[in-house]
Amino acid sequence: ANIMCKQQDPNTADDADAATAPAAASKTKEATYLVIGAGTAGLSFIDSILTLDASATVILVDRNSQPGGHWTKSYPFVKLHQTSCNYGVNSLPLSNIRDKKGNERFDVHDLASGQQICEYYEAVVEQFRACGRVHIYFNCEHSKDDSGNHLVTNIDTNVVTRVSCNKLVVVHSNVLVPSMRNSSPF
Repeated sequence: ANIMCKQQDPNTADDADAATAPAAASKTKEATYLVIGAGTAGLSFIDSILTLDASATVILVDRNSQPGGHWTKSYPFVKLHQTSCNYGVNSLPLSNIRDKKGNERFDVHDLASGQQICEYYEAVVEQFRACGRVHIYFNCEHSKDDSGNHLVTNIDTNVVTRVSCNKLVVVHSNVLVPSMRNSSPF
């Protein structure tokens, strides 16, 4: 499945992420979907929406500085507990093992490392940016004001962007990998 892209206007700057945006007055962005969470589920949702709906636009918000959810905090020796061909988004294969036709192939030993997964999700996000239908805000928190408006606040600069969307998708799990704990669980 391929992501349907729109032609980008070279005179329009993409919001690479709010962390690199200059501190300025609040601005307003509009999108079909506001997705909170750049982990596996959030990125898979965006990938599916972009593939299935040629008119959908997305604003992606995550408090981390990069995509990948808990993988951004995992120990370097951690690997997938399932084969790479069964993980990731549909439009970009994670596995490097292919059959003669170029399709991903099941191999019980093909378990991507945490670093490979983070690099993979960086490539996924770059694919979204190149598409021109996704604006990405890392190092940001989502909230609502008293009127119910969606606000995206940069953690580092406190720059606030108001977001108007048709649908809010919040992807949150309580995954707490050992490297995220403040103390030993034992």
